[in-house]
Amino acid sequence: MTLISRINAALPWRASRFTVPLIIAALVVLALLSPAANTSDLADQRLSSFLSGPNGARGIFDVARRLGWRVERKTRAPIDSLRAGNIVALLAPVDQLSERETTVLLAKIRNGTSLLAVGISGPLQDSLHLRAAERFVRMPLISATAMRCPSRDSRSVYQLMGDSAAVSPFPPGTKLPDGATVFLRATYPNQMYERFAAFGFPLGKGRVIAISDPNILRNDYIRICKWGLGVSVVQMLEYLTAGHLRSETRIIFDEFHQGFGPQPSVTRAIGRFLFETAPGAMLLQLLIAAGILLLAISPRPIRPTPLARIQRRSQFEHVSALSSAYKQISATRTVAQRLVRGLRRRLATAQRVAGNQSDDEAAFLRQVAAAHPDVSSETALVTTALTRPVSPAELIAVGEAIKTIERTIKR
Repeated sequence: MTLISRINAALPWRASRFTVPLIIAALVVLALLSPAANTSDLADQRLSSFLSGPNGARGIFDVARRLGWRVERKTRAPIDSLRAGNIVALLAPVDQLSERETTVLLAKIRNGTSLLAVGISGPLQDSLHLRAAERFVRMPLISATAMRCPSRDSRSVYQLMGDSAAVSPFPPGTKLPDGATVFLRATYPNQMYERFAAFGFPLGKGRVIAISDPNILRNDYIRICKWGLGVSVVQMLEYLTAGHLRSETRIIFDEFHQGFGPQPSVTRAIGRFLFETAPGAMLLQLLIAAGILLLAISPRPIRPTPLARIQRRSQFEHVSALSSAYKQISATRTVAQRLVRGLRRRLATAQRVAGNQSDDEAAFLRQVAAAHPDVSSETALVTTALTRPVSPAELIAVGEAIKTIERTIKR
């Protein structure tokens, strides 16, 4: 018993043999076209304000906007259009800033722009004299603010870690810059010293906050109330605002170095060269022509039909064949006629004899004898060969006479 027959037996009404397959096909199409849940944010480790998963930073973006700051995302490089009072959020970028971008950003900070830097490395880390946090070192984080949290915290993938968040602080011996303000510390109960996890310091007219571990700003770390990270982050933003009004301060989240927006691409560069420049257009045409040529000479699935060749005799074979035919039938008059016509054709090219357009070979020979009396005997011999058959010896003499007449006329 097939599946369709079982379904027909279970239906309260009698279904046709086309109804059930149509229903199954409709269900399959509906399942294929139904939108699937976006689970890419769950595995994405980037600290991006676009990501609302547990590892993203969408929570900071939304909280800052609701508290009155003007927030925006920057998906294009470089960061040049900054003014005093702006805050640049550089949250553990996947692609670190180049030397030029670092120079521009530091100049903007010294003129009044602020920086929220998380997990920085490369030229910016060297310029700020900050050592990177140690890998795989986790110490309990002590929040600077006591919180009155509900008995049941909101759901988080990190809610079973304990009463205090474990992060990787800055390495031991990290020296705080002059005028620095510490926001987060990490320590073990049996250790006598603390290590810094987040602190701010002035740089020219601007301010910088350095955070050691990206986990401090992740959505599911901030979501746990007892850790107090949400309040600490707001305090950091207040510090970076530096007395300006929230409504007048823009927080610019750098998403270009997180991999969003138009990124440098070898494929895009090659396309621009081929389609937007004259040398590229010429190279593209050469490549297309070479491809067509390769396609033309490449092996074909169907063997081409060879061209039919017709074997023909050469001119020498024709002469031999004609001479044999004339010899067999004793066509001496035809041979003499052909010889005289050849003489007339050659003399007509040289244009030495007047009136040589006549079709009568005998009349032509008479004109030659009248113009050149010294070859009258030769012309008489040829004329005789035109009117009656001659022997082979006489035919050879006719050929010699034709040669003599031609030499005499062409002198």
